Amino acid sequence: MKDYYQLTSIGKARRLRQLAIRALVEYNLDVKSVRLITNHTNGIFRVDTTDGQKYMLRVAVSSSGHSLANINSEMMFLSALADSDISAPQPIKTRDGGWVVEASAEGVPQSRYCTVFSWVSGVELEERLSPKNWRAFGELSANLHRFALTFQPPDDFNLPIYETPYAYEENNVLFGPENQQYFPDDGLELLQIAHDRIQADLDKLFADRAELRVVHGDLHFWNVLISHGRLTPIDFEDLLWGYPIQDVAVTLLYARFDDDYADCLQYFKEGYERISQFPEMYRGQLDLHMLCRRVNLMNYIFTADDEDINDYQHYLDRTFGFIRTIKDTYWS
Repeated sequence: MKDYYQLTSIGKARRLRQLAIRALVEYNLDVKSVRLITNHTNGIFRVDTTDGQKYMLRVAVSSSGHSLANINSEMMFLSALADSDISAPQPIKTRDGGWVVEASAEGVPQSRYCTVFSWVSGVELEERLSPKNWRAFGELSANLHRFALTFQPPDDFNLPIYETPYAYEENNVLFGPENQQYFPDDGLELLQIAHDRIQADLDKLFADRAELRVVHGDLHFWNVLISHGRLTPIDFEDLLWGYPIQDVAVTLLYARFDDDYADCLQYFKEGYERISQFPEMYRGQLDLHMLCRRVNLMNYIFTADDEDINDYQHYLDRTFGFIRTIKDTYWS
């Protein structure tokens, strides 16, 4: 049998679908059809039942760094969100009352953790970006942060803590000599400076944990759906213990290099401040935590089984360019 990582996207999806069907047996659902939506990081399937209901099934990639305890905690948080005014997908329990099914299939490396959620309709916010929706995005972010501050986690709640750039227990391989061939001549020096600056600010943040809370960890405009003007955050897999500045940095990173970024930031900030004080405490802190995210993703590229570092040279070059910009703007 051909190695899974050598298959085309369609080939991988076919094998994952068999695994998904096995997992669905554990739910009290009369399944009519199972259709792949995406298989970029996780396998995401739409599940239609004979009574006309729709659900979403997530087949988690085995190298995601999310333990069973982490995924169960994600389900607990989403369940608690159901009692708030925030629209979010709700986890569906198995026949035996659990949240997660571990399933396997021939030709798929390792078993996978599978979870089922209520279906959320809408299009990705990225397709509807406007000043109004950027402000609504800011409000959503602030509302999630305000809710998280009141959330009372159960005793068995377990999430990573975002107190280093590598919160998901990844090995830091960025300083390995085998990877420096992909860096510019001054890359190692720049990376060390950036790493020290990032960790110093994280140490300050986490010195006083009174405001520590659960943050989404991946709240960008592809992980928010909009329907009839209502925004719904999805994909809570990367939940972390952290601070709003870290979460907002992830949100805004994906617009950071756009020509209209200054306007987007202003609209988002206006929306956020309708609910709470914007979390940037000093000039350059937001960019610093955006850089933290890019460093984390850069490390992921070097360690992921199904990623080829040669496909990401532009990403690496832009990251080092970003370090230079921040260094010259804030650190000189």
